[in-house]
Amino acid sequence: MVLFLISKYYGQKIANTIETHYGHEISKSGHQPFYEIGGQVQFDESIAQAQDWMQRCMSQPLTTQQIAQHCGLPLRSFNRKFKDQVGQAPHQYLQKIRMETAKELLRDFGMSLSDVSEQVGYKDPYHFSTRFQKEFNISPSQYRNMVKAKAYNVQ
Repeated sequence: MVLFLISKYYGQKIANTIETHYGHEISKSGHQPFYEIGGQVQFDESIAQAQDWMQRCMSQPLTTQQIAQHCGLPLRSFNRKFKDQVGQAPHQYLQKIRMETAKELLRDFGMSLSDVSEQVGYKDPYHFSTRFQKEFNISPSQYRNMVKAKAYNVQ
């Protein structure tokens, strides 16, 4: 909620910077539902199923066609329904959950960059690093070091 207000009044760039530097400090209370409703306020079980499957299988190479088939929907219908309910295309959503999971792995586990990249579906650590840098304006190594520095500087 705070990030929404910051982006509304101060701009998305500032909100992204704050999220990058302080997002790891925000504790998650409880679990988020396995579906997110964006765009139109409605629920479609097939879209929730797709989101859940993407979360569980993010380490594998996934195509939108495979996800649509898993949900039993034609590709065009799946893409339209997904965008209406989630507010972004399936491949964008998959990218988002991969990057958010990567942040958690970098923050909470002592995994190598190569292992983190594989866990979130990238076989090439360099490509993963490039995507992470583009998404958060900080390299995975810099992010890990920043989080560690803040964790040890708590008074």
